[in-house]
Amino acid sequence: MPALQRLADRDSRRLPAGDLLVAEVAGELHAALSLATGESVADPFHPTAALVDLLRLRASQSSGERPGRTGRLGKLALRSAET
Repeated sequence: MPALQRLADRDSRRLPAGDLLVAEVAGELHAALSLATGESVADPFHPTAALVDLLRLRASQSSGERPGRTGRLGKLALRSAET
């Protein structure tokens, strides 16, 4: 997915392996977390520490929820109060 690769490039890191849980803010991809390795990439031009924490929390909540489901891309979408 080109948007994920752009995010990794912006963070000067390789795209993490495995299924990814992503965080969008107002339709823009700001962070991604590998469910397999726990590695994350985030946009250095936006405040993302809290987003990565939320992704980690969501990943811990969903681990084991649905065994056998792979190849999925989860999304945590945050929208501002104005939209």
